[in-house]
Amino acid sequence: MLVRRGNDYSFATEELGPFAFAYCSQLKSMTIPNSLQKLGNYVFYNSSKLVPSIIDINDHNAVIAHLRSIQNP
Repeated sequence: MLVRRGNDYSFATEELGPFAFAYCSQLKSMTIPNSLQKLGNYVFYNSSKLVPSIIDINDHNAVIAHLRSIQNP
């Protein structure tokens, strides 16, 4: 399930499919549930406000770790 509040999203799932948030250029934050284990290809392609370009968007473990490190407590 995906819940949107303004430009913020939260969800409860184990996987996000390919291109799920691609081209979401205004997306700045997201709550990552502990259940998230797998990302499809290019989930955050061209979503640089959320995932900076220094992180390889195809390195799913790095993306998940980054998102967990910036989420609000």
